[in-house]
Amino acid sequence: MKRSISHIIFVGSITLGGLGALTGLSVGFWCLLQDTSAGSYAMKAGIVLVSILVVSGISGLLLARSLSKPLKFVHDIITGIFSGKTSKTPENTGPQEISQIIDSLVKLSDKLEHDKKESEVLCREHAREMRTESLIRLSRGFAREVQNSLAGLIGFAEMALKQADLDGQVKNYLTLIDQEARSGRQSLERILTYIQTDDFPTEPVELNRLLVEASQTVSSSKGENIRLKMNLADDLPRIMGDPGRLSQVLNVLIQNAKEAIGHEGEVELNSTTDQSGNVVIMIKDTGCGIPEELQEKVFTPFFTTKGNIRGAGLSLAVADSIVRSHGGKLEFFSKENEGTTFFMKIPMEKS
Repeated sequence: MKRSISHIIFVGSITLGGLGALTGLSVGFWCLLQDTSAGSYAMKAGIVLVSILVVSGISGLLLARSLSKPLKFVHDIITGIFSGKTSKTPENTGPQEISQIIDSLVKLSDKLEHDKKESEVLCREHAREMRTESLIRLSRGFAREVQNSLAGLIGFAEMALKQADLDGQVKNYLTLIDQEARSGRQSLERILTYIQTDDFPTEPVELNRLLVEASQTVSSSKGENIRLKMNLADDLPRIMGDPGRLSQVLNVLIQNAKEAIGHEGEVELNSTTDQSGNVVIMIKDTGCGIPEELQEKVFTPFFTTKGNIRGAGLSLAVADSIVRSHGGKLEFFSKENEGTTFFMKIPMEKS
């Protein structure tokens, strides 16, 4: 591209020089008509013509050098915008007008790059919402059907256990059937809590009170040294919600913090408000933290790092679903071996 620009400018300069030469010849011809000698005219006209061509050629080369670099950079920026690559503005970009054009193109390229990243984030959030919606539609009917079957199984097991002439081994089997069916029903109830995000009663709730009640589960067992630190805001605004569901969220977060700590550490509970009109509950631990590669899966149903433990992998998914059903957000920050902090944000009660 640089060569083609140079050729265009050089040819344009030569053309301008030629026009100047023709002008000089016309002036010389006029002088000839005024009885100027032919030899003198030819010499003067030749000098004028050569001078104009030399000056035009040199000017064209200098102009080509001064414009080819910034114009090539403009070309690279435009090409980069379409290819998704951005370029930085060079220190010297030629005349002021071209520099302004390049600055505008660079700003446009940066804005497009920023918009692209925002679009990718929105697409990921939309994909997550679509997966959740699909899971809800699929699970709701399935869970109801299995729940009804388990209710019948539990009922028949209870009736059979009331028989007086049961063999001891048979009675043990029936007891196990009853226990497993009840355990399965509890798992289904957790799933239904996750997928039922509406149609629940609400009332004014004081989150400070719920947080104090949930904090009572932070007690050091034998061989443990877990400290509790609380910093609750005075006159914390109330929210509209379901106290039972919100207590479930706080219990899950505090229990997870305690498990992450292990034998020794600290659980910190804070309450405050933010500028967006939310009541914010912070639950911080000094535990093992969450590896970076696993953080995007934290709220995924049935994802767990606790191994093959019954019921594992639903608690945080259910907690996230409950908070979202209250119009809020459940967020966290974690660094491996440095602890985890969860933030529960729920809009204040509207007066």
